[in-house]
Amino acid sequence: MQDTLFRTGMTILDERGQYEQRDGLRISLVYEDEHIHIEAIMPMESGGSIDSFFINLKMPPREHPTQPFGIPKTPLDQETPVLVWKGIPRYYRPGRWEKYLKQLLDDIRKEDTEVEALNGMPIDDSDLFPDIADDKA
Repeated sequence: MQDTLFRTGMTILDERGQYEQRDGLRISLVYEDEHIHIEAIMPMESGGSIDSFFINLKMPPREHPTQPFGIPKTPLDQETPVLVWKGIPRYYRPGRWEKYLKQLLDDIRKEDTEVEALNGMPIDDSDLFPDIADDKA
């Protein structure tokens, strides 16, 4: 299950993630919305290999305020870790977020399908280029 969540999260990062500089040695690929924070951390010289991957929920923890060892520390009043992956799953807390992650990926795929359907269709750009006549062949 955790491997599926990892692949789903990585697909979301690939489709909608933003690169951010972490420090002089690492970069992150990050996706966030109002509910979730997904991040993959990679060495700058890695050729794309992932050091660590994690998913945090944007909610304060309700239990003992600790974080799993080895993930970037976030203010404990802001996010709760639910998945940490470092080559293998290291920390996992099941919840509704798993369905949210799948729904997020389904929404991205639906949007991509809608955009792909426009491929090859003419666009009405006559207002942008009023001085250029249409080709009537």
